[in-house]
Amino acid sequence: MNSAQCGNYSMARVIENDNLALGDFSTTGGGLGNAAGSDPDNPGPTHAYVVVGGGAGNVANGPITVISGGFDNHIRSDDSSPNANKYSVISGGNGNNRLDVDEEYLTTGSVITGGKLNQWIGRKKSPQMVISGGHMNRVSGKQSVVTGGEGNAATGMYSVVLGGKENTASGDFSAIPGGLLNVAAGKHSVAMGMRANAKHDNSMVINLQGNRQVVESTHDGQFLVQAKTFRFQFTNDPGIDDENVLSLNADNIQLLQDAIDNQPVESVRRQLSPSDIRRKKERDLRRDERELRIVERERKYQEFLARND
Repeated sequence: MNSAQCGNYSMARVIENDNLALGDFSTTGGGLGNAAGSDPDNPGPTHAYVVVGGGAGNVANGPITVISGGFDNHIRSDDSSPNANKYSVISGGNGNNRLDVDEEYLTTGSVITGGKLNQWIGRKKSPQMVISGGHMNRVSGKQSVVTGGEGNAATGMYSVVLGGKENTASGDFSAIPGGLLNVAAGKHSVAMGMRANAKHDNSMVINLQGNRQVVESTHDGQFLVQAKTFRFQFTNDPGIDDENVLSLNADNIQLLQDAIDNQPVESVRRQLSPSDIRRKKERDLRRDERELRIVERERKYQEFLARND
């Protein structure tokens, strides 16, 4: 231990390579230009129980944090918030949380497992955010996740982007499985494919046409799918010549629309109205109860006749 480069009960290996472990109970395992418990580029308070395993240019200066390796990864501290980024981990990668702009990122228990130029941004001290890898992904929502891809963002609380490119899950509890340029902005919304925009709460938008036109929801609770062909298979076996298959496309969709338009308005309304279905069930129940009462009265009448015979 060299007291000029180590805190109390700390250890920095290969100190000739400018490795530091200025935080108490901290360790720098090796590499080049790594620092545990302090940030040489931004002098400020030191923090204890910090580990940098190796690599080069890694700085872990949040309390009780770990950078396992990689290059130029940072876990910063904040003078005004002594618990900033506490319990956080960067497993490796290149340039993760290396913010060159004046952006605050305060979190607890967050993780970046690898990749390049990924970052968590907890402006409201959002806890437990995760980036599994990829390139230039960011998370800022409470307990939000980006598992990979490029340029993806999970900014809503409990939001998820599994992969793809330039997708944004900004609604709380929203999800994007993948694709390109999708947005899940409504609460509990889902978007996938290409340029699908689930703007409304509880909406799901899927764009499978792969064109440049945005497909977006128009009201809450909507399930919107745009595709060149819709195939409906009614059994496990499509049958000979697809006899169990119905396909809708631009050429025959008008046939379905004509069939719907040609039905009586009241008939269509009865088929689709949940209130009509509920009222029918109530009528059927009342009818069954009446029939049971009639049967019971008949039984009692026959018992009366038998006793007085």
